[in-house]
Amino acid sequence: MAQTVGIFPVDDRHDVDTDAWCLQENTAEVEMSVEPRHHRHFVSRKADVLRQISDECGAVTITFPRIGSKSDKVVLKGAKQCVDAARQRILDIVADLVRTSLCPVWVLAVSKWVSV
Repeated sequence: MAQTVGIFPVDDRHDVDTDAWCLQENTAEVEMSVEPRHHRHFVSRKADVLRQISDECGAVTITFPRIGSKSDKVVLKGAKQCVDAARQRILDIVADLVRTSLCPVWVLAVSKWVSV
């Protein structure tokens, strides 16, 4: 697995080993489940939604399975606070998608009920 390490200026007052340790200690990798039917929303249009989440939450890498895959595993990597914020943002977006996709079904059910 490749690991990205920040580049720090080296001088007499800077301890590169300490910075590398801090970077490693503050880095998280989290797996979460997102139903495959919602994946297209995040990765379509050149992954604009993923870029927006990354911009809002800080330096976080979000990896979705390939389109057409049955996997629901989404991996988030980055600083712990950034990963937590990105995870919550993804959950909020999925909740909105579920809520808006249920609305037409509810309207259809009500219109059938009213017309009977």
